[in-house]
Amino acid sequence: MFFKKSGIEIAQVGSVTKLSETELNNIKEKLEKLFNKTINIENQENPDLIAGLKIQVAGKVIDSSLKNKLKNLRQVLEQ
Repeated sequence: MFFKKSGIEIAQVGSVTKLSETELNNIKEKLEKLFNKTINIENQENPDLIAGLKIQVAGKVIDSSLKNKLKNLRQVLEQ
C-alpha cells in the first residue's frame, strides 16, 4: 500500500534461477521507461518456466518464458 501511494510499482520477476544484480538493474531500467514509474524488483525462482522470464507489474503480465511459448505453439498446432 505504501508503494502505491508513493508512485512506486512492485515488479515480480519470475526466472528459473536467481538473477544477478546487473540483470535485475537492466530489467528495472527498462520497466521504469516502459511504465514511466519507479519500480522495485522482487525476483522469484520458478523452475517451471523452463527458461526466460515472467514479469508481473502494474496489473500487466509480460511472459517470455519457454513454458508460455510452448503452450502457445501447442494451441496453434491443435487448430
